[in-house]
Amino acid sequence: VSFPETRRRKNKENLFQKDLEAIITDAAVSEPRWGAFPFLETELSIESKTAGKTSEALPFLRRKLAKHLCFVGDELKFGLNINSHLPRHISVNGIRLYLVTAEKYELVYRRNGIVTEDDAFRVLNINSPIVIKPGKNHYSFTWQPMTYNSYVLASVEIQWKEASFFYDSALLRKPMIGLDIQ
Repeated sequence: VSFPETRRRKNKENLFQKDLEAIITDAAVSEPRWGAFPFLETELSIESKTAGKTSEALPFLRRKLAKHLCFVGDELKFGLNINSHLPRHISVNGIRLYLVTAEKYELVYRRNGIVTEDDAFRVLNINSPIVIKPGKNHYSFTWQPMTYNSYVLASVEIQWKEASFFYDSALLRKPMIGLDIQ
């Protein structure tokens, strides 16, 4: 790639981010639910050591669920990797992870496939200020379950100014992550 081509590509990337930053400050973008956008790629993981792991099919989604066995009172840590394809860093208001009971998750997907805060059993937060730099970024959520149940790490929400971007686990490349709390 020649220097002029690289420069033109960088100029386009900077122009895209400038336009995007202008759009997300408008209150008109606060109402719609924005789906996953390719300028930020997300990947969830479980960082805690668990008592075991199984895999089960979710026929209503045609996806696999990697189910981790944990116990009431365990301190659980979840990882979120965000790969930013934007040319400059951004400061976001917050990042939230929606944990939904397995039973509720199936109902949501049979209804309309959109996980909302009302559907969540628990919402885990990373509060501002959060800086997402170009390239790879890593964040963590912690949770200590106090009830027996099965859960799905259902959706990640990134709140950037007025806009909320949702990254649903059912649409991500890796197997979905579930928890079987005993």
